[in-house]
Amino acid sequence: MLRDEWARLTPDGRLLVSLLALILLGPYLPILDIVKLVGIDLAAGHQQARLDNVAIPAVAAYLLWRGYRTNRFRLPIHTIFYAVFLLWLGAMTAVWWSNIPADYSGSISRGVSLLSSAEAYVRPLLVLLIAANVQVSRTDMSILIKLILAAAVSMSVIATLQLLPYTEDVINPFLARFYDNSAGSEAFWLVVENGRAAALMPQLSTLGMYLILAAALAAVFIFRIRSRRDSVVLGLLFGTILLGGMLSGSKIFPAGMGLLVVLSAIYVRAMPRISPSKILVAVLLFVVVWAVAALVFPDQSKSMRGRIFPDDGNYINQYFAGRFDPDTGKVFRNGAVDIAQDYPITGLGMSVVNRTTDSMLLGIVIMSGVVGFTLYSIAIGLVLWRLWQISVSDQDRELKALARTLTLLTIVFVVISVAFHTLIQDRAGDAYWLLVGLVIGPLAMKTGTAGELEPDSSA
Repeated sequence: MLRDEWARLTPDGRLLVSLLALILLGPYLPILDIVKLVGIDLAAGHQQARLDNVAIPAVAAYLLWRGYRTNRFRLPIHTIFYAVFLLWLGAMTAVWWSNIPADYSGSISRGVSLLSSAEAYVRPLLVLLIAANVQVSRTDMSILIKLILAAAVSMSVIATLQLLPYTEDVINPFLARFYDNSAGSEAFWLVVENGRAAALMPQLSTLGMYLILAAALAAVFIFRIRSRRDSVVLGLLFGTILLGGMLSGSKIFPAGMGLLVVLSAIYVRAMPRISPSKILVAVLLFVVVWAVAALVFPDQSKSMRGRIFPDDGNYINQYFAGRFDPDTGKVFRNGAVDIAQDYPITGLGMSVVNRTTDSMLLGIVIMSGVVGFTLYSIAIGLVLWRLWQISVSDQDRELKALARTLTLLTIVFVVISVAFHTLIQDRAGDAYWLLVGLVIGPLAMKTGTAGELEPDSSA
């Protein structure tokens, strides 16, 4: 079956599937001893042995070189604004790196290396350039989505095994040796002891964001149910992903899923062709998964229920108090608010990356000021506008369905980036930006199997 799927891919489709597989399955390569085969020493921690950190720039460089030689190099307007934002951020980093004000020169501002900080922001641009300079079919897109969903299911299953009483004593000691985090097994056990699961992702938020992306893509398929077999398969798919998100303990997952449900409800009301029975199937799946989680994982279920339905009814306080409370919030304790007030135009560059705390948007402000934030906002706005244009255009149904889903996801990720890191999350962000870039890119999906992404029009 895998061989047949591979044979259906275009040459660029094979390149993208290989790259995405390396990105998503990277944490599991050490288990298979694949990383050791290329001679990378794992002693320094798995963050130092990430092949995708090399593969993404290499693929981008190859495609840009190919485009230049064939006069087909593409540089979409959103990538231009993003590149200008990076140039401004780099300039501010160079200006302030050796002249950082004494009030912000403590160790907290230098705890993250310049390289790792830059990589997090450059990575989305490289992925967008890759997507803009390939030619793919709808079959390629379908297989890429299947890969994203397959990886999500595997992560969710591993997360379940990590917390299941019958398997936790076997799976956790084994996985601890391969945890993809610079802090190593110490961070792994801290996560597990708190009743949460990372499934080898370097951060809980990375897993949470990735499963939101997968759940949204799976929901598109749920509305295409045409038989009992489809109902069972898609039910297991969506249910497993939903359970994995609940067990991750990441606040991103309930916040993102809640906002996604609200936005989807607005979309469904505007699209009466989706039958109520299919919406009912989606609701029943959620109820069943929640019931199973309450029986098997009562502590995690209670914690997730508290985040969705806080006792005081204050949803804003549930997600933002720890970050923005004037007395105890991270953005005040770490000096981020002070930097934004003292250096509103330029920021202080990546010298203060550790003071960005959990707010990605505030982090952009304190590193690049209003100028950088404006450039970044324009780039994201152009992406969102293009997605919306495609979603309401006369394009083929498959592309429109995916564009609608990514439009909603973009809104979700931008909103929750006020209190979390979303658009710069590696692996999860890579998958998101790749799909976005392929949909809005100048190279249309011209060939392949139609009808694999769009809800059934006869519903």
